[in-house]
Amino acid sequence: MSAHDDPVRSFAGAFDAAIAARGLTLDGIRRALAARGAAVSIATLSYWRRGLRQPESERSMEAVAVLERLLDLPAGALVNRVGPPRPRGRWAAQTDPMPMPIGDLIARLTTPGDGRRALVSIHDVYTVTDLGTERGIRSRIVIRGLGGRVTRYVVGYQSDVPGVVPVLTDVDYASAGRVLTDPAAGFTAAELVLDRPIRGGEYAVLEYEFGCGPTPPIPRYFRILRRPVSEYTQLIRFEGRPPTTCTSYWQANPATPVRMGKPVRMGRSRDVCFVVRDGRSGIIGADWRW
Repeated sequence: MSAHDDPVRSFAGAFDAAIAARGLTLDGIRRALAARGAAVSIATLSYWRRGLRQPESERSMEAVAVLERLLDLPAGALVNRVGPPRPRGRWAAQTDPMPMPIGDLIARLTTPGDGRRALVSIHDVYTVTDLGTERGIRSRIVIRGLGGRVTRYVVGYQSDVPGVVPVLTDVDYASAGRVLTDPAAGFTAAELVLDRPIRGGEYAVLEYEFGCGPTPPIPRYFRILRRPVSEYTQLIRFEGRPPTTCTSYWQANPATPVRMGKPVRMGRSRDVCFVVRDGRSGIIGADWRW
């Protein structure tokens, strides 16, 4: 068992134990951090303490170093317990097994006997607000029939914060069918019913949009591809001040090392874009820093 998986040796476990041992409140810690030039909200401290999120950005790690001094811990007692970056983001619609309870929602929307189809391309446009929080995602997908009669497609989206439930706000070239949510996981799965059923060799284009409520600032976006795709396009739009750097990355799965790509240049319209041809299954994303 790794230090990241062991609740006693994890960052969250060590942080919680240190707070309890010193009898401090999260508000008191927040004020003490702010006085030392490290601004961290109570919500973020609570997420860290409960293991719902972990510090990952450079600014957050600097705050953790301040926390060590504030809690009278040896240098590295918390910093060295922070695990590798956790993928946070959105799942491509697939019907193969996925981690529960997400896989359960997908399975409940799968229609037995529906035709076979392949995912040809995906175009994601992810929007970051002027506060650095997520506004939502608009996606266009192209599917090709492989056999039988394909009448629907299932898509999913997970917010960056547990408890914030994404909402399916728009659908084009199809109609919204059943929608299931898991509020604790911040996940929504939706059935898109094709305007025109397709058979083997025929194509269909689907567009859909998910919106999210208020969230903390987000430093990355990614999509998990459960199967290879001929073309994947990711475009990140920044409504406010653009980040200073943005870099694409890829992971085979959440347990493997992150492979950073080349920095992605910013356009005049405050957007970054990259395209992956013959994309393998895995995690494809972008990471940015202000």
